[in-house]
Amino acid sequence: MNSLTNLLIFVAVVISSTLANPVITDPPSCANPSLSELQTKLDDEYLFHNPPSPNTEETNSTCPSGTSVGDDWPLSRSSVCPWSYVSQYDADRVPAVITQAACSCDSCLDQTTSEPRPDLSCTAIKYQLPVLRRGECVNGVSNYHQEYESVTVGCACMRPVFQSNRAPDIIG
Repeated sequence: MNSLTNLLIFVAVVISSTLANPVITDPPSCANPSLSELQTKLDDEYLFHNPPSPNTEETNSTCPSGTSVGDDWPLSRSSVCPWSYVSQYDADRVPAVITQAACSCDSCLDQTTSEPRPDLSCTAIKYQLPVLRRGECVNGVSNYHQEYESVTVGCACMRPVFQSNRAPDIIG
């Protein structure tokens, strides 16, 4: 498999694993709906599945510039735009914990020398993730509604974009 395929598979596992086992805490006066009731409020069913957790070795947040890539390095560290993972907790959200990627370098690393390339920048790859947000307590039960949160799933090496280089009908 090529690197892009590996990245997409890994991103799917990270997103799924950060969404497993939603942790819900409520004030004592307000009960939570059942997980099956919450699941009916979401468009995406993978929120409630239980995939494996992301590899804990992939949490080094320093930019590995000048370092040779090891054979056993995870994809997140061996990329020309490496990233690490950061977990964020929000008690009023299902899932309560979401693990996001954080770019480790500002500039992309040269694939031969592993030195920073100031002409190329590391840019976050974002995904709009459906979550449930706790709202008001109605008749003793917490009310939840679906929202979308922007979650960083990886980092990519980008060339500088100049307006004169863009095709007129491309947005982004």
